[in-house]
Amino acid sequence: MESLNKVGLKYLKNYSNDEVVGIYLRYYRYSKSSVETRKHSLKYFFDKLYFGYDKTVSDISKYDLLEYFDYLNNKDDISLITKENKWKIIRGFLRFCMEYFDDFFVVVPKYIIKWKSIHKESGSNKEVVLTKMEVERILYWLKKNDYQYYIIFRLFAETGMRKGELIKIICKNVDLEKRSIKTLGKSGRVVYYMSIEMRDILAEYIGKRERTVLFSFHGMKRYSSRAFNLYLKRVLGRIGIEKNVTCKTFRSTINTLRKLMGCPLEERKLLLNHKMMDVNTNYYVKLTYVEYLRIYDKWNPFGNG
Repeated sequence: MESLNKVGLKYLKNYSNDEVVGIYLRYYRYSKSSVETRKHSLKYFFDKLYFGYDKTVSDISKYDLLEYFDYLNNKDDISLITKENKWKIIRGFLRFCMEYFDDFFVVVPKYIIKWKSIHKESGSNKEVVLTKMEVERILYWLKKNDYQYYIIFRLFAETGMRKGELIKIICKNVDLEKRSIKTLGKSGRVVYYMSIEMRDILAEYIGKRERTVLFSFHGMKRYSSRAFNLYLKRVLGRIGIEKNVTCKTFRSTINTLRKLMGCPLEERKLLLNHKMMDVNTNYYVKLTYVEYLRIYDKWNPFGNG
């Protein structure tokens, strides 16, 4: 990336809209998923399918922004929180342009805008769980049609791991003997356990891998966190499941199924790598992997086969 103090003056009028967006995203030093969110959000401003701003970034005026705000404000198919995020991102993008380029300034409306009172309600899958049969339907379809995604979603279903944790798995941290997978969670290292059949599936799958990362997109790079939910949405449409299911739903599902089996809260937390400030943590940290597997196998709603 060019250093700002070496490149001299930069004039916005000399760049295309795509080039300006590209520069902005290169300087946006956050997670890949956050970068993708901003990239997609800016499409709402530039893409003809949405607001369709058809001039250059250097021509953006206060009145263009007021029209865009009005466009967002009156869209009936997205929620208020989505609208606010898109408005926040275009404002951040323009602030960046004013700092980076030497020939650009625009007044970004702040005090004269007001969101209307009624918008589409935000979609939420917080309370959504799948039945055991629905999980099996999803996995059956994937096994017949896309084997790598079958392995990925079977891991989600059997372990309840988060998508960010799955993306970070490297092959050497899959211990087939102990039927365990080490990865990085929100607060450090976490370990998940799996069934005998899942172990055998991974043994065959890893045997063909020459790369470090366990799962990669077309053998080239790690999946983005958005990829799984986008793919899952298409699958659900094909098999006729209308619930608002995401990767997180599998975590809620296995926890619910274990609860229905009679699994104690402490052991449910243990298997999902939850913090356990309210139980005798000293007892659990002394468990051997054999004891972990005993607990996992006892409360695995899908069995070992």
